[in-house]
Amino acid sequence: MKKSLSNARSRDTHHHATDMDLLANPLEFLEEDHLRTRTVCAAFDRIADSEVPAREDVFEALTYLQNELPLFIVDEDADLARLMRGHVGEAPSLFEVLRRVTELHQEIAFRSRPAIDLLQILKKQLRGLT
Repeated sequence: MKKSLSNARSRDTHHHATDMDLLANPLEFLEEDHLRTRTVCAAFDRIADSEVPAREDVFEALTYLQNELPLFIVDEDADLARLMRGHVGEAPSLFEVLRRVTELHQEIAFRSRPAIDLLQILKKQLRGLT
């Protein structure tokens, strides 16, 4: 299991997105992409737990929610779901997985807007959360 992002040395949070060159090896790309998600979740935890969140954490979380997460969802909806539907006849349990992924994406869309709004406020004025 990967321990660090390939581009973690970059100081610009916009450059932390998963490196598209890794698509040459899809499993490596998925591993990196999931590590990226865990990295952002850690930033969310730091924001929630700190008296005054770090600007880098706020920007990283905001960039992820506005730019990376929507692309990840579109990719899953367009490509992964399409590929899985081709095999539903072979494994009916895949239909249940697709249904759950669709519900998860709907929940993410519903819950991400307030988080984006809060991060926009923090971006303008860093302060602790209540």
